[in-house]
Amino acid sequence: MNLGKPIFLLLPCLCLCAVTSLREVQSEESAKQSPFPSDTVPAVTEDGKRILHRDDFSTDTLGKHWGTSSKTASISDGTLKATRDPDGSGKYKVAVEPFKNAAFTFRFRFHDAPHFWFGTDDLSITDTVHGGHLFNCIVATDSITFTDCLSGKYNPEHYPKFKQAKIDKQAKKIKALPPELLAIEKATTKQVPCTIEQDRWYDIKILLEDDTLTLFLNGEKIDSFQSPGFAHPRKDMYRFIMGGTVELDDILVSALD
Repeated sequence: MNLGKPIFLLLPCLCLCAVTSLREVQSEESAKQSPFPSDTVPAVTEDGKRILHRDDFSTDTLGKHWGTSSKTASISDGTLKATRDPDGSGKYKVAVEPFKNAAFTFRFRFHDAPHFWFGTDDLSITDTVHGGHLFNCIVATDSITFTDCLSGKYNPEHYPKFKQAKIDKQAKKIKALPPELLAIEKATTKQVPCTIEQDRWYDIKILLEDDTLTLFLNGEKIDSFQSPGFAHPRKDMYRFIMGGTVELDDILVSALD
C-alpha cells in the first residue's frame, strides 16, 4: 500500500502553510485596528488619489515626517495632544511631496484653546516670501478666517511695510494700519462667524482647489474664499500653530492634482 510522501517531508510544508495563514490573519487584524496607520505615506486612496500623509497616532511618539517646536506635546489614547508651551512654542509641521491642490481631513478637539492656525508652505521660496507661507486658515471658537499670505501680508512687496507697521504700533507711533495696508488685508482675508465648543470632537475638511479654499465642519460647508495666492503651483509642507491645547487625530492629506 502506497502511503504517499514520508511524514518528515510533509512537515516543512505544513509549517509554511501555518506561518502564512498566521501572517494573513495578523495582517487582516492590523488593517482593522489601524485604518490610518501612524505617520505613513501610502501610495493612493481607495478612489485613486495620491496620499501625501496620514497619521492616526497609534504609536507613542511623533513619526519622522513631523517637526515641532513644542516640548510638551504628547500622544496618548491614540491622539496627539498638541500644546502651546509657556514660551509660546506651538508649531507643528509635516514635510510632504510637492503638490498644488489637496484635501486635508482630520479630527480636532479644543482644550481651553481659543484657536489654532492651519496652513501650507513652499520651502523653495523662503528667500523671497516670509517663511514660504502661502495660506492660513484660523479655526477659532467663534469664527473661521481664511488668509492669502502670498498675495497679502507675506508678499515680498508688502511684508516690510507690515513689519514696520507692527513695530510702529508696538511703539504707539500709530494706532492702526495705514489705509494701504488695510486695503491689502481686506482683499486677502475673509472671516466668517462659526461656533466651536470646547472639549467636543469635530471633523474638519479643508479643500484647496486652485484659487479657492473651502472648509467643512462635520460635513457641513462653512464657507469658501477665492484668492490668487491659493493657486501657487507648489506646496511642500502643511503646518499647525496652536493657541492652546488641541487634540488631533485621523489626519489624511491627499493630493487632488
